[in-house]
Amino acid sequence: MKKIYLLFCLVAMLLGTVNAQTFNRVSGLPEKSKQPTMMPQTTLDAIKSVSSLQDGFETYTDFSLSFSPWTLVDVDQNQTYGIDGVEFTNQYEPMAFMIFNPSQTSPAMTNPAIQPHGGNKFAACFASDGGANNDWLISPPIALGTNSSLSLWVKSFTDEYGLERYKIGVSTTNTTPSSFTIISGSSHLTAPATAWEQKTFDLNSYNGQTVYIGIQCVSDDAFIFMVDDVEVSTEASSINPPTNLTANLNATNGQVNLNWSHQAAKTNKLDWETNQWVEENDPMRSFQNFRIYRNGSLLTTTTSPSYVDQLPQYGTYNYTVTAYYTAGESTPAGPASITWESSGGETATLTGLVTDATNGTPIQGATVTIAGLSTTTNATGNYTIENIPAAVLTANFTSNVTQGEAPLTVTFTDQSGSSAHLVTCSKVGYETYSNNQVSVAPGQTLNLNISLSPQLSGDEIRFVLNWGAEPEDLDSHLLTPEIEGQTWHVWYDWMGNVTSAPYAALDHDVTNGYGPETMTIYQRYSGIYKFYVFNFSGNPDITTSSGVVQIYNETGLISTVQ
Repeated sequence: MKKIYLLFCLVAMLLGTVNAQTFNRVSGLPEKSKQPTMMPQTTLDAIKSVSSLQDGFETYTDFSLSFSPWTLVDVDQNQTYGIDGVEFTNQYEPMAFMIFNPSQTSPAMTNPAIQPHGGNKFAACFASDGGANNDWLISPPIALGTNSSLSLWVKSFTDEYGLERYKIGVSTTNTTPSSFTIISGSSHLTAPATAWEQKTFDLNSYNGQTVYIGIQCVSDDAFIFMVDDVEVSTEASSINPPTNLTANLNATNGQVNLNWSHQAAKTNKLDWETNQWVEENDPMRSFQNFRIYRNGSLLTTTTSPSYVDQLPQYGTYNYTVTAYYTAGESTPAGPASITWESSGGETATLTGLVTDATNGTPIQGATVTIAGLSTTTNATGNYTIENIPAAVLTANFTSNVTQGEAPLTVTFTDQSGSSAHLVTCSKVGYETYSNNQVSVAPGQTLNLNISLSPQLSGDEIRFVLNWGAEPEDLDSHLLTPEIEGQTWHVWYDWMGNVTSAPYAALDHDVTNGYGPETMTIYQRYSGIYKFYVFNFSGNPDITTSSGVVQIYNETGLISTVQ
């Protein structure tokens, strides 16, 4: 019986040795003389903000007293207690918090009371040796959206010296402790010693702001305050809509200038593995384009914060603009409303004939458009568009040479008019005709004959001349560079050759007004080609002809001379 009793005592002693890893605190003051310092403060401008925060302190160096992007502020500046019988880097140092890894102390600490909530490490605040703690663990700036909250796990290593005390604060400016508003209540909170406790705090009153989260240890002569798995969760703000939508109407030609403002969101996220900042589009707020609506129907999309709309007819129009993101469409800007009315009820009419530029044959089914109004040519190539808002062309036809022997070298000033209409004409197989210098007087009918150039290929170039009823005969002339030993003059008296030198020809000649007169270079040679127009009729003056020369290549219309 005595042997059994002695054996029982031996087992009890061994168990007591295992459970003895409760570890008492020990002061390092007799051994330390180093002057304490305070960690530097940070402002919102010092580092970029993150859009979320989730940190278990696993990526930082064991026992480090500074671990960016967190800011550590040691207000009390006292040396700290250590752990009796255990050694680790920075023990006894003045500090705010350190990265504590119980498995890497000497000897390793296996007591369950000192184990992290998750992983191998946690943030630890050791008791101040000489007064109460006033130590801050401050997050990087966090850009809050909506539904924002803070979660963290806290624990006291032991209650032998009393439970650890702490507060939670929020700053919208910087990391100076006086900038924080305490959100955890009028008194301090205590962390339990028996098990980790999760604490959550509502941050919705700070939605839409960039904030710092401050964890303040205010323990009074306790031991080790333990913090782990800190997380700030927030949802991306409503995708940024356009603002300040304006619509300005040009009552002369029915064009509406739309303008708006917009600021697309960029997010700077922290890679917690490398502690590096990465700028990227937030998946919830990655901008794609703007969507423009007219009277509730999608008009077009654009990536520019402006657009010019051509109204189809008189009336009242409401515009809205949205921003489209990968996650969907924003709320609209607007509406912006305009009303386009006829001035005095006077409108104009555009009529004319559409022909093939190479042979003068009428073209059926060509689409003619002006001021948002469209029609197609009939079987004889004719078209008529009515109710066109009036436009007046302000043109400058002055030149540095006004007369002389042909060919003349003439430089014209800008002839485009601010109130002129744009006329287009198109059909499959032909280059699109475009003329932005068409003016129609109120109550009048303008005859505009259009010649469409068949699509070109290779290095072909085509000149198409159209004009009014008078003068009856305008002639196209082409002077070539040297080709096969000589220069060439292509005109009505010698109409050139398509398959041999000069590889240019007068395709179509007209002597009774309107045109088209068409000249084509079928194979280009190096040098200068000169094209000019001669008034064969002589009277009236060529400046009264309303003549237009359009120049095409394989890409389409490249120039209009009027």
